[in-house]
Order: sequence, then structure tokens, then C-alpha cells
Amino acid sequence: MSEKGCNSESIVIKQRMFYEGIHFEFGKEKLKYTHKYSTNSRTFMVDYGAIDDGDFEELTEQSHFFTRLGVGLIIGGLGAFLGRC
Repeated sequence: MSEKGCNSESIVIKQRMFYEGIHFEFGKEKLKYTHKYSTNSRTFMVDYGAIDDGDFEELTEQSHFFTRLGVGLIIGGLGAFLGRC
């Protein structure tokens, strides 16, 4: 979910799963990150200049194990279904 007002100087992204939530606020000069638990929350702020460019390769790299597993199960299930017909 993204919230942005007409005169807002920041972009807010909120994610929630069960009793936990993550809140990113991209301000003009700083990134504010809040992790909310059911009983408390933690907030961190960092200047954009302090973010190392080398870290982005690690952030964008993804494991495709579950994608391949899901596709394999779908193909196996279709094969079993079509084999019965």
C-alpha cells in the first residue's frame, strides 16, 4: 500500500502480516523504517548518502527455488490429471 498526499514530501509504504507490520517512509533526506510487533515497535532512520551502492546487488538477488518447485508441482499435477483421462 502506498500513501502520498498532494503536498506530501514523502512516500509511505506499509506492509502488514498478522500482528506484525513494516512501515517505510521515504522522506526528502532520510529513509525511516519502522517494524511494528504486537507489543512494541522499533524505528530506524538513515540518510540516503549512508546507503552503500554495493549493497543493492545483494538486495535484488532472489532465490528461484520455490518458483521452480511450484512450476514443477503444477506440471506434475497436470501430467497426473491428464494421464487419468
